[in-house]
Amino acid sequence: MKGSNIVDLVNDTLRSKKGFEPYGWQYFVRGLAKSNAPESMIGNESRRDVVRQIKQSGVLKPRTLPTPELKGSESTPRRRKHTLPHPIKPMKRFQWQTL
Repeated sequence: MKGSNIVDLVNDTLRSKKGFEPYGWQYFVRGLAKSNAPESMIGNESRRDVVRQIKQSGVLKPRTLPTPELKGSESTPRRRKHTLPHPIKPMKRFQWQTL
């Protein structure tokens, strides 16, 4: 899903983090329920409850989730690319002389 980060979705499923909900978690949890993922592997209790509700209600076949609108500030933050403080200079080539 555009705007979501798979690492954040997996981490959110494994453990709960106060005040953090990654973008698209509803679709990810629905996919877990649809694939019959073991509930014992879902460490986040609220996500586990949602998976149970989806499995028990039998709403796996029709698509019932609304498509969320992506706003600039709601997307999962991206990691900053690591850069060096200075550019790498090419090494000098040595001319070997035989004696």
